[in-house]
Amino acid sequence: MSLATLKPRSKQRTKDAISGYLFILPGMIGFAIFVLYPFLSSIYYSMTEWNGATEPKFIGLENFRFIFTQDPVFVASIKATAIWVILSVPSGVLAAVGLANQFLSLLGLPSSLWLGDVNLVFPALILISLWSAGGAMVIFLAGLQAVPTELYEAAKLDGASDTHLFWHITIPMISPVILLQTITGSIAAMQSINQPWLVTGGGPDLSTNFLMWKIFTSAFRDNQFGYAVALVWVLMLIILVVTALTFKLSSAWMYAEEGTE
Repeated sequence: MSLATLKPRSKQRTKDAISGYLFILPGMIGFAIFVLYPFLSSIYYSMTEWNGATEPKFIGLENFRFIFTQDPVFVASIKATAIWVILSVPSGVLAAVGLANQFLSLLGLPSSLWLGDVNLVFPALILISLWSAGGAMVIFLAGLQAVPTELYEAAKLDGASDTHLFWHITIPMISPVILLQTITGSIAAMQSINQPWLVTGGGPDLSTNFLMWKIFTSAFRDNQFGYAVALVWVLMLIILVVTALTFKLSSAWMYAEEGTE
């Protein structure tokens, strides 16, 4: 191949590369403005004393030191968030596959007492949150439809009962969907704010003072924006750790076909 032939091809490749970069430039600009800049600036603001109006004052890691050593509400917020995740995520998953509906009619506690009682406020919020189970139910429906009917037919020929089919075929085959819903549900629960905002206001006795609600009140009630950003970073790290642990532990119970692990 002659040098004269290579030059036009090289120019064409350069032209194509420039065209490609121009096409993705709007997306790159949007990413830089709306994702990268806020991400990097949040690192700076988390290490400042800032009320949202005056010039931020750099204080290093003081916000994080205060969070873990002096903030009297932080531990209560972590406890409330952990209880909410532990109770709401399994409830949402069970509701999505239709198992929880049998028990709703058995609850006969007077509704007027729920939101003012530390022992009843979480069941009340969980019942409120079950309205969102419909989206998860659609995903479970898709997972159930993907289970090969041949497995059920073969098991029935061997005399398997419906209970055996459910626990030994249905649950293992939809375990990836259960993992997906567990992770997304846990992340959503750790970022819950609507329940305390609209229903409880963080009470009674800080029992529903979720971490996201503490972030909100620190920023918009107490005007401690720098401290609120530091709390956001703590929440992000907690979400990363919980998600990583969920993935790690899923290998013990999630079914995977040969060659897909």
